[in-house]
Amino acid sequence: HAGARTCHQRRVGGSSHHAHTPCRFGQGAAADSAGERFALCLFHVCVSPDALNTPTPPHSHSLPCPQEYLPTRGAWSTAVQLVKTDGVVALWRGLVPSVVRGGYYGGIRLGLYAPLKQTLQAAVGASERGRETVAVRISAGLSAGVVACLLSHPLELVKIRMQADDGHRQRRGMLGWLRHIYQHEGGLTGLLSGIRPALLRAALLTGSQTVSYDYCKTLVAEHWRLAAPDSAQTHFAASVLAGLCTTTCTMPADVIKTRMCADPGRYPSIGVTLANMLRHEGLHVLLRGWVPAYLRLAPQTTLIFVFAEQLRLRW
Repeated sequence: HAGARTCHQRRVGGSSHHAHTPCRFGQGAAADSAGERFALCLFHVCVSPDALNTPTPPHSHSLPCPQEYLPTRGAWSTAVQLVKTDGVVALWRGLVPSVVRGGYYGGIRLGLYAPLKQTLQAAVGASERGRETVAVRISAGLSAGVVACLLSHPLELVKIRMQADDGHRQRRGMLGWLRHIYQHEGGLTGLLSGIRPALLRAALLTGSQTVSYDYCKTLVAEHWRLAAPDSAQTHFAASVLAGLCTTTCTMPADVIKTRMCADPGRYPSIGVTLANMLRHEGLHVLLRGWVPAYLRLAPQTTLIFVFAEQLRLRW
């Protein structure tokens, strides 16, 4: 996930009244959910560069990250070093839990977005006015992200641990890691390690992704008039723009979450993690890894919305 490769030893590891108003995303919940499930599974197998973003922590769990462990390479250098050290397959480390989690995490968060939005609209009377307020969209997106994260976090934790494996740990598959964490790290508490920043990140991800996409689609079709409201060109352009917004909004929480999941001994809480990063690496650390994060989220966002919209139009 998006966050810098932070430590390394052996290697660097609104509504419109236009004549043809486009259908808001989330008005075909079944198609949205199915589209996201398919798009996410395809994306994780083909183009996910997650291994570039996950820290390979040192083994001490009590001291701040020493200067020699701080990141010194960009995304391209990290990728080259990974391939040289562990082979090309290292770029897909943690693929199995990533695909499994992506399939139902994505389906849950976008599948819940539409009913939550409709419920909130009814509660505030927005539906009677025929408008979807920004607050309603944001609240629905944040809530859907939180629920999806709660149900899928153990797999996210396993994926990060597999990607952060630095060779000194016993190699395990997905089930092996789940069993190990449950038996040796406090049972259910261990499986929920890093859940707080993960919840924050999931809420920001779904909220920024859905709201920015709705806004960008209106911008492209009605204000800039570059394409028809429900054309594939509009869906593609809006999703690319939404990817920029989503990456920037989620980066700080993503960096914190990744470090806490990869090394909970060194990073036990959001406050400690944030203070440690700012003290040793500066404010810019909160956006470190933005490029590989965008390379992951941009195609993900594009595939999700293009597939979901096309399925909605045909169903």
